[in-house]
Formats: sequence, structure tokens, C-alpha cells
Amino acid sequence: MIVVDAVRAGDAPGTMYRFTDENIADKKGILRSAHGVDFADALRFSEMLNNKPGEVVFIGIEPESLDEGMELTPLIEKHIPTLIELVMRELGLSNEQCTMFNQQCTMFNQQ
Repeated sequence: MIVVDAVRAGDAPGTMYRFTDENIADKKGILRSAHGVDFADALRFSEMLNNKPGEVVFIGIEPESLDEGMELTPLIEKHIPTLIELVMRELGLSNEQCTMFNQQCTMFNQQ
């Protein structure tokens, strides 16, 4: 399972993070989703319910703003292609496949 979310860890806006279920427990209390969820707690609960996915990767980005709304800030929007590439690499896709996907996303967004 790959989780992508905004994370308030106190670093500069746009900073990206990658954690696995093995090292996420070390971030307890620090790694909080921008939605107020402690992801380490969520993993522990899923484990107690015998419903934890086999492999968990958490990719986060430090937000510039958490104001209500659906729009990304320009700084964060600029980092989206890198975020997509990180997810695609987690899925095991090659550089060429990542480039093709990013080009298709760009064409789709321009329509």
C-alpha cells in the first residue's frame, strides 16, 4: 500500500518524505498527516485487527499552507511531478514509463 499525503513535520514547504512501516513507528507524534491522523497509530490499529497490508510506504510532502480549499499553492504544485515519479518508482516503473506517464498527465491537464 502506498499512502500519499501532506505532512507537517516542521521542515521547509515542499520537503518530501518517504517512510516504510518499519521506520514509521520512530516518527510517532512527529509524523502527522495534515488531516490530523497519526499514521503510526493507524498502522498499529490495522495490525491489531489483523488487517495490515504486507508492505506500506508513506510518501509525504510538507505543505506551504493548510488553508481550506482544493487548490495547491504554486510551490507545492511545482513538486507534483516529482511526487508522482516517487510513487511510480515505488510501483516499480522504469524511467521511460515515468516520463511517458508525466507527459500524458500534462496533456490531460491542458485539455
